[in-house]
Amino acid sequence: MNIATEVFDLLDKHVEECLQDDAPRNVLFGMYWDWWQALKERVGTSSGFTGLSEYLFFRYILKSIERRTGTTFKAEPYTNDTSIFRSQNFLLTHDMDIAQFVSGVRPQRTDIALLSQSGNGDYRLLAAFELKVYVSDRNIIEDLFKRLGDLGKHTESFLFSIFFSQRPQYANEMCHFCETYPGRAFLISPIEHKYGIDIKKAIDIIPL
Repeated sequence: MNIATEVFDLLDKHVEECLQDDAPRNVLFGMYWDWWQALKERVGTSSGFTGLSEYLFFRYILKSIERRTGTTFKAEPYTNDTSIFRSQNFLLTHDMDIAQFVSGVRPQRTDIALLSQSGNGDYRLLAAFELKVYVSDRNIIEDLFKRLGDLGKHTESFLFSIFFSQRPQYANEMCHFCETYPGRAFLISPIEHKYGIDIKKAIDIIPL
């Protein structure tokens, strides 16, 4: 076993422990911020170290869906550089163009997407997750909501936006988006928010 596998196995162990928690949101956020702080202490900055937030939430979502459905996801090569995760009836992707699977949607890369597959091979988008470690520019959040809005117009998916930013200056934009898609758009964040939801609840209400 190589050292990278050992590190990720340790992270997975902590993610699996979160499955027992009734409100794992803050635990997952805490894991991320612990990593961020440790990087600052050891190399001076966390700049350039990307992917941990996506890893933690992707693995939590994958393991939660497996537990809920009693199925197992298997990594399946998709291109020379990417893999998709497939179970008997579901497909889970990370940072892949949704238009490859969902017709009528403009090309866009969604951080994490859960799709179901029918008997004839057609896919249906069930949930889209977007992660933002920091929201530093209004154009970024406007582009995010525009992209998610395109998915909302062409699918019946539930939409979830995950923000790590602790800057509440975009609360009005977040509220407006959630109000545009009532019961379908939520915010998973340490920030108290009218449309806030814990990630466990977010996954539990996906119509599998």
